[in-house]
Amino acid sequence: MYRKLIIILLFFSTTLVAQESLTFKQVNEKSYTLFMAGNWQELVDLGNKTDLDFYYLNVRLAVAHYELKQYYKAEKQLKKAIEKNNIDYPKQLLYWTYIMMGETTLAKQTYSTLSKDAQSKIEQNNSFIEYAYVDGGAKFATEATVGTIGLASAMVGHTAGKQISVNHSFNWLDQKSSNQQTLNSLQYGISAKFNIKQFVATAGYVYNKTKYTELYLDTFLTPIFARTNNQEIDITANSSNHFVYGNFTHRISRLKWNVSIGYLARSTDMEKIIQNSVADAPPPLLPPFETPPPPAVTENSNFNASLILPSAGIKLVSPLLHNRVHIGAEIFGAITDSTSNLLVKPNLTVGINNKLWYTTDYIAIDEIIFADYSNGIIFSDTYLNTKRWSHTLTYLASNRLSINATYLFEHIKDSYYSTDYKVNSIIVGAALKF
Repeated sequence: MYRKLIIILLFFSTTLVAQESLTFKQVNEKSYTLFMAGNWQELVDLGNKTDLDFYYLNVRLAVAHYELKQYYKAEKQLKKAIEKNNIDYPKQLLYWTYIMMGETTLAKQTYSTLSKDAQSKIEQNNSFIEYAYVDGGAKFATEATVGTIGLASAMVGHTAGKQISVNHSFNWLDQKSSNQQTLNSLQYGISAKFNIKQFVATAGYVYNKTKYTELYLDTFLTPIFARTNNQEIDITANSSNHFVYGNFTHRISRLKWNVSIGYLARSTDMEKIIQNSVADAPPPLLPPFETPPPPAVTENSNFNASLILPSAGIKLVSPLLHNRVHIGAEIFGAITDSTSNLLVKPNLTVGINNKLWYTTDYIAIDEIIFADYSNGIIFSDTYLNTKRWSHTLTYLASNRLSINATYLFEHIKDSYYSTDYKVNSIIVGAALKF
């Protein structure tokens, strides 16, 4: 009896193995046929119908997803294939997948794992300079006394070893108003981006030098002889801003998240020169029959402020429009300023087509010093309430050249001068990859 039972069990186990082997054979042969014929959607449908998971199926499905512009699904299949067989072919495919996803840092990381022969087949940029960017524009305020503001910026990126990219940024802003007020700002920033296992880390420093001048006339009556006293006040303020920050970014499939922390220190030296002069006064009774102006009075003062600014952000790549819809938000919290609330900066990127992209973001900053390193100049002071909404169109003219145009709308309330005005900005720029 036991012998019969053993024979029966062996029969069933052999049958099951044969069925599994046949299923594998069917999937392998059909996936190969669809792959060679370029029937990508049918191949993807086949992959969705089976639970089998083997190297050749992973690679074939990855190519099918890549051809259908389903890059995140292609990435998933290629990572499975590399776990099973760590050779150049799937890693080459993964490199191009990251290029199409815009994940240049991950593409470089994958490129470094390829053999010398495989690397030679890829036209990877190995030059010292990686890219250059320049833009310029103007700000137009609805408040006439604010005047027109000119601004320009430039960036250049270069390598520093296989895994490190360094970015240098330069910003300039110049304002001349109709009421003898001027503002000039120069800024330099440097940041380094490198990989730490699955994270992309960025460390940066920004130095900003701002000079503000103002000249105005104050007229009032003195109680003695009802004389008119004119007071000319000349103010010069020089501000130095130092901003140090660090950022960690990680992507899990379609979701990218980041955490940052920054420290902003501002020091302002202000000189106020007060020149008094007396008008409409009766002439002196004795020589020299002129009333000499009183000596100028100089007042010097210094103001210091600092802020620790942590932030966290997320960005989700939606499958809509072939992965061309990116939704995200950045949250800032000024932990050293108890009067400020959390700042939220939502953002949206939409690929109108493969060459034209639209990006928009919004932020409201309420009377704190603030540095937004992703948008150039350190711009907000403790007496400003700023609401900013930006719109950018980027045209990918080629694989190396992109052109963008930005419209920036700002609503500014200045509690120091009790003004409320709007600023419209137009900025045009171009980026070139080497």
